Amino acid sequence: MAALLGALVMPAFSGEVTVAVGLWQGWRETDLSWDIASADGAAADSRYQDIGAWTTRLGVGVALDQITLRIQGDYGVIVAGSSRDRVLAADGSLSEQVDAQSDDGWASALVVGLGWRLVPEVGYARSERSLVQRDGVRTVPDGAVLAGLDNRFSARWAGPWVALGASWHTGLGGLVVQGRVLAQAASYHATGDLNLRDDLDHPNSFSQSANGYGLTAALALTWVIDATWACSLAVEYETMHAEDGTDTLNLADGTRLTSDLVEAELQARTVLIGLSARF
Repeated sequence: MAALLGALVMPAFSGEVTVAVGLWQGWRETDLSWDIASADGAAADSRYQDIGAWTTRLGVGVALDQITLRIQGDYGVIVAGSSRDRVLAADGSLSEQVDAQSDDGWASALVVGLGWRLVPEVGYARSERSLVQRDGVRTVPDGAVLAGLDNRFSARWAGPWVALGASWHTGLGGLVVQGRVLAQAASYHATGDLNLRDDLDHPNSFSQSANGYGLTAALALTWVIDATWACSLAVEYETMHAEDGTDTLNLADGTRLTSDLVEAELQARTVLIGLSARF
């Protein structure tokens, strides 16, 4: 994941060091999924849907002559969401399905970027989501309530990125329209703890790794109040994809069972409102 400093109006290029600082609050919804396949033809998949998080973003931009440096951090508290885990037999039939609530956890991101005038910006981004599964029901095959379910799952995307952005001063007072598109080469790594499985290691019941890519697009409407202050409304859409990786199941006796991680995917939608200042 590579969130964007889309709503931060950067200082004008000059021979002096100038700084912009912004603080935003908003809402992010994320869908996260993965599919695995074993050598005997069996398969499994997991879907986390509508993972909602109240999100805070802090961004800092520094400009000197033709060079800009941007640093951005996000932190979100997850308060909504659900999940579904399925196990498929070798003949494709559904042998088990668990539906659960996933309305607890956190999400974070760090983005660092360096740019030159009229040259695409480059940087590095790392994001992580830590999710919890509770209140589970094994809807297939028996409808049993899974008392004590407290599964944990953490997924991380990280890698370099390149971005292009543009700004348009509309002439309507201080209204500025900003757009930004970012492409990222990302590594995916995840770990999980399946707390009701006595046959598995705890807290590291399984791990996943793969390489992939991501795209993020952002649009911001910024109202420049004066030479120092600006307020903004920003929307972002992010998608991440990794495939042909490895899923490792860690048994309690130390045995490691590996399967093919067919793919892992993430989609996120974010709305932010904030205030920034230039010095």
